[in-house]
Amino acid sequence: MADTNEFSSSAEGVAWNLADLYAGPEDPSIEADLDIALSRAQAFESRYRGAIAIDGGIAPGSLCDALTEFEALNEQIDRALSYAHLVHAADSDTAANGALLQAVRERSTAIRKHLIFFELEWLELPDADADRLAADPAVAPFRHYLETERRYRPHRLTEPEEKILDEKANTGARAFSRLFDEVLASARFRIEVDGKAQEMSEQQALALLYHPDRSQRRAASDGFTRGLLGHTRLLTYIFNTLVVDHKLDDELRGYPSPMSSRNLSNEIGQDSVETLLTCAESGYDIVQRYYRFKADLLGMDKLCDYDRYAPASSDMPSCDWDRCRGLVREAFRSFDGRAGDIVGEFLDRSWIDAELRPGKRGGAFSSSTVPSIHPYILVNYTDRLRDVMTVAHELGHGIHQYL
Repeated sequence: MADTNEFSSSAEGVAWNLADLYAGPEDPSIEADLDIALSRAQAFESRYRGAIAIDGGIAPGSLCDALTEFEALNEQIDRALSYAHLVHAADSDTAANGALLQAVRERSTAIRKHLIFFELEWLELPDADADRLAADPAVAPFRHYLETERRYRPHRLTEPEEKILDEKANTGARAFSRLFDEVLASARFRIEVDGKAQEMSEQQALALLYHPDRSQRRAASDGFTRGLLGHTRLLTYIFNTLVVDHKLDDELRGYPSPMSSRNLSNEIGQDSVETLLTCAESGYDIVQRYYRFKADLLGMDKLCDYDRYAPASSDMPSCDWDRCRGLVREAFRSFDGRAGDIVGEFLDRSWIDAELRPGKRGGAFSSSTVPSIHPYILVNYTDRLRDVMTVAHELGHGIHQYL
């Protein structure tokens, strides 16, 4: 069995280098960029407010100029936001990282209040004018943005209302989402391993659910459940608050169902989603057959919840970080040389954070950051074969975002 001592794995020391965004949390460039962004946003508002929603629409060339500046402004804001989010995800136990995230969010909101008018004026244009402008060759690089933004027309509120919602989100849904991440990142689970109780992080505890020894899986499940029960009241409150917040947003914006806003973001219709759900539900029997087969394979009369991830063999090998690097690099290279090269950049240039450590967010994600910078990937590597699949999965997103 791989070492389960707290915060120990072969990926120790494998942490991302965020210097391509900023030199560090104290980098004065963060504040300087936000100051410059505020000045640019105020100048943008002064120049373009009232110039978009006019009879016949703004001239295509002028619209292209506005969109170019609007895009650059958003990238400057998002660069600071991306950095603050990544720093906090890597270590939420350090109070300064949470303070940085909150400060950047508040500055971002203050800057964006000077930009909200732009999208609202675009939505005010009659369809005929908007269609003509979006189709003009002068704005070709922004056509998709212009067309997709129009789909939100029935759901956008007045400018004062939009500003209020954006400002309140910093102490509402965004704050509760951050609290959830911090609670789970700091949570410890007491699990017995080889007759000795150990304190583990969420990721280490979940990794034991893949252990070949059933008693160890059961112990991991029991310990993880007990640990979560200690946070039940807080986690339930967070969940219910976010559900109600989403419900209120849907009502204020006139969305017909809880899925509608996500469907718009995903550029997919509810009919397609319903078809997908229907197909998945019609295949429930496949899952049932799979688990019955797995129980037979493992020699069990009944498969319990903690047996779902049990390996088919009791001697499944571990896979250290160096071996993982080689496997995923070769897999992507065999698929496509360019994909392999991009994966090599992630692996060789410290764009991946893989080690286990206190305060680090659980799970895995690939963050696209901003177009002028590359993505960053976070995983919690525990030397299991499934972790290799997780790294490969996130690299798939990373390649997409990189390109």
